[in-house]
Amino acid sequence: MNKKLLLSTFLAACFVQAKADVAPTVMLSHNGQWTMYMYDQVQQAVDAASDGDTIYLSNGSFEPFNVTKRIMVRGTGPETIISGGCTVYIAGQNPLSMPVLDALTFTGDVSVTCANKQFTIRKCQMNDLNFTESDFHDVKLDRCDIQGTLHLTQKVKEFNCFNTKIRAALRLPSW
Repeated sequence: MNKKLLLSTFLAACFVQAKADVAPTVMLSHNGQWTMYMYDQVQQAVDAASDGDTIYLSNGSFEPFNVTKRIMVRGTGPETIISGGCTVYIAGQNPLSMPVLDALTFTGDVSVTCANKQFTIRKCQMNDLNFTESDFHDVKLDRCDIQGTLHLTQKVKEFNCFNTKIRAALRLPSW
Protein backbone atom coordinates (compact mmCIF):
# COMPACT_ATOMS: atom_id res chain seq x y z
CA MET A 1 0.00 0.00 0.00
CA ASN A 2 1.21 3.50 -0.76
CA LYS A 3 3.02 5.01 2.25
CA LYS A 4 1.25 8.39 1.90
CA LEU A 5 -2.17 6.76 1.58
CA LEU A 6 -1.58 4.61 4.67
CA LEU A 7 -0.35 7.59 6.71
CA SER A 8 -3.32 9.67 5.53
CA THR A 9 -5.68 6.87 6.56
CA PHE A 10 -4.04 6.69 10.00
CA LEU A 11 -4.24 10.46 10.51
CA ALA A 12 -7.87 10.48 9.39
CA ALA A 13 -8.60 7.74 11.94
CA CYS A 14 -7.00 9.95 14.61
CA PHE A 15 -9.32 12.82 13.79
CA VAL A 16 -12.43 10.64 13.39
CA GLN A 17 -11.72 9.05 16.75
CA ALA A 18 -12.51 12.32 18.49
CA LYS A 19 -16.03 12.13 17.07
CA ALA A 20 -16.62 8.36 17.22
CA ASP A 21 -15.98 5.48 19.56
CA VAL A 22 -12.89 4.12 17.78
CA ALA A 23 -10.18 2.21 19.64
CA PRO A 24 -6.80 3.94 19.89
CA THR A 25 -4.30 2.79 17.30
CA VAL A 26 -0.57 2.04 17.28
CA MET A 27 1.37 2.04 14.00
CA LEU A 28 5.01 1.07 13.48
CA SER A 29 6.79 2.57 10.48
CA HIS A 30 9.81 0.48 9.42
CA ASN A 31 11.59 1.03 6.08
CA GLY A 32 8.39 2.18 4.36
CA GLN A 33 6.38 -0.73 5.78
CA TRP A 34 3.54 -0.13 8.24
CA THR A 35 2.39 -2.54 10.95
CA MET A 36 -0.76 -1.92 13.01
CA TYR A 37 -1.05 -2.84 16.69
CA MET A 38 -3.89 -2.64 19.19
CA TYR A 39 -3.94 0.16 21.77
CA ASP A 40 -2.65 -2.16 24.51
CA GLN A 41 0.35 -3.31 22.42
CA VAL A 42 2.64 -0.26 22.49
CA GLN A 43 5.42 -2.27 24.15
CA GLN A 44 5.10 -4.98 21.48
CA ALA A 45 5.50 -2.30 18.78
CA VAL A 46 8.56 -0.90 20.60
CA ASP A 47 10.04 -4.40 20.89
CA ALA A 48 9.44 -5.06 17.16
CA ALA A 49 10.96 -1.71 16.10
CA SER A 50 14.49 -1.28 14.78
CA ASP A 51 16.79 1.69 15.23
CA GLY A 52 15.49 4.64 13.20
CA ASP A 53 11.83 3.52 13.23
CA THR A 54 8.88 5.65 14.34
CA ILE A 55 5.87 4.45 16.30
CA TYR A 56 2.74 6.57 15.86
CA LEU A 57 0.02 6.65 18.52
CA SER A 58 -3.44 8.05 17.79
CA ASN A 59 -5.61 9.93 20.28
CA GLY A 60 -6.62 7.77 23.24
CA SER A 61 -5.17 6.01 26.28
CA PHE A 62 -2.26 3.60 26.06
CA GLU A 63 -0.34 1.32 28.42
CA PRO A 64 3.08 2.45 29.74
CA PHE A 65 6.13 1.35 27.76
CA ASN A 66 9.93 1.37 27.92
CA VAL A 67 12.24 2.49 25.12
CA THR A 68 15.54 0.64 24.64
CA LYS A 69 16.17 1.45 20.97
CA ARG A 70 17.00 4.51 18.89
CA ILE A 71 13.39 5.09 17.85
CA MET A 72 10.78 7.83 18.15
CA VAL A 73 7.39 7.32 19.80
CA ARG A 74 5.10 10.07 18.48
CA GLY A 75 1.58 10.94 19.55
CA THR A 76 -0.92 13.55 18.42
CA GLY A 77 -0.55 15.85 21.43
CA PRO A 78 -2.41 16.14 24.74
CA GLU A 79 -5.02 13.62 23.55
CA THR A 80 -2.42 10.82 23.35
CA ILE A 81 -2.33 9.67 26.97
CA ILE A 82 0.08 7.12 28.41
CA SER A 83 -1.54 5.72 31.56
CA GLY A 84 1.60 5.69 33.67
CA GLY A 85 5.22 6.47 32.99
CA CYS A 86 8.08 5.50 30.76
CA THR A 87 11.72 4.50 31.16
CA VAL A 88 14.23 5.26 28.42
CA TYR A 89 17.47 3.28 28.31
CA ILE A 90 19.30 3.61 24.99
CA ALA A 91 22.85 2.27 25.10
CA GLY A 92 25.63 3.64 22.93
CA GLN A 93 27.41 6.90 22.29
CA ASN A 94 26.21 7.88 18.82
CA PRO A 95 24.05 11.02 18.53
CA LEU A 96 20.31 10.49 18.22
CA SER A 97 18.87 11.86 15.00
CA MET A 98 15.29 12.42 16.21
CA PRO A 99 13.36 13.01 19.44
CA VAL A 100 12.73 9.86 21.45
CA LEU A 101 9.37 11.00 22.84
CA ASP A 102 7.16 13.43 20.91
CA ALA A 103 3.66 14.83 21.58
CA LEU A 104 2.68 12.45 24.41
CA THR A 105 0.96 12.97 27.77
CA PHE A 106 2.18 10.72 30.59
CA THR A 107 0.12 10.37 33.77
CA GLY A 108 3.28 9.16 35.54
CA ASP A 109 6.99 9.91 35.58
CA VAL A 110 9.54 9.64 32.79
CA SER A 111 12.99 8.29 33.74
CA VAL A 112 15.97 8.48 31.42
CA THR A 113 18.69 6.13 32.64
CA CYS A 114 21.01 5.97 29.65
CA ALA A 115 21.05 8.27 26.66
CA ASN A 116 23.16 9.02 23.67
CA LYS A 117 24.19 12.49 22.60
CA GLN A 118 21.48 14.83 21.33
CA PHE A 119 18.71 13.33 23.47
CA THR A 120 15.43 15.19 22.87
CA ILE A 121 11.94 15.07 24.37
CA ARG A 122 9.48 17.28 22.48
CA LYS A 123 5.93 18.47 23.24
CA CYS A 124 5.36 16.01 26.12
CA GLN A 125 3.58 16.35 29.45
CA MET A 126 4.57 14.30 32.49
CA ASN A 127 4.63 14.34 36.29
CA ASP A 128 8.38 14.18 37.03
CA LEU A 129 11.31 13.89 34.65
CA ASN A 130 14.40 12.13 36.03
CA PHE A 131 17.87 11.85 34.47
CA THR A 132 19.97 9.25 36.30
CA GLU A 133 22.96 6.91 36.07
CA SER A 134 24.65 7.84 32.77
CA ASP A 135 26.43 10.78 31.17
CA PHE A 136 24.15 12.97 29.10
CA HIS A 137 25.43 15.33 26.43
CA ASP A 138 23.20 17.84 24.64
CA VAL A 139 19.86 17.09 26.31
CA LYS A 140 16.95 19.11 24.93
CA LEU A 141 13.45 19.64 26.29
CA ASP A 142 11.35 21.36 23.67
CA ARG A 143 7.85 22.65 24.54
CA CYS A 144 7.35 20.21 27.42
CA ASP A 145 5.16 20.57 30.50
CA ILE A 146 6.56 18.97 33.67
CA GLN A 147 3.86 18.98 36.35
CA GLY A 148 6.25 17.98 39.12
CA THR A 149 10.02 18.08 39.40
CA LEU A 150 12.84 17.97 36.88
CA HIS A 151 15.73 15.98 38.43
CA LEU A 152 19.18 16.51 36.93
CA THR A 153 22.42 14.90 38.06
CA GLN A 154 26.06 15.88 37.68
CA LYS A 155 26.17 13.55 34.70
CA VAL A 156 24.09 15.94 32.59
CA LYS A 157 26.84 17.81 30.74
CA GLU A 158 24.76 20.08 28.50
CA PHE A 159 21.08 20.85 29.00
CA ASN A 160 18.73 23.09 26.99
CA CYS A 161 15.08 23.94 27.68
CA PHE A 162 12.95 25.62 25.03
CA ASN A 163 9.50 26.93 25.98
CA THR A 164 9.22 24.30 28.73
CA LYS A 165 7.21 24.65 31.94
CA ILE A 166 8.54 23.13 35.17
CA ARG A 167 5.72 23.58 37.66
CA ALA A 168 7.06 22.22 40.96
CA ALA A 169 10.84 22.28 41.25
CA LEU A 170 14.11 22.00 39.44
CA ARG A 171 16.54 19.76 41.33
CA LEU A 172 20.12 20.41 40.36
CA PRO A 173 23.16 18.55 41.67
CA SER A 174 25.56 20.28 43.99
CA TRP A 175 28.70 20.65 41.93
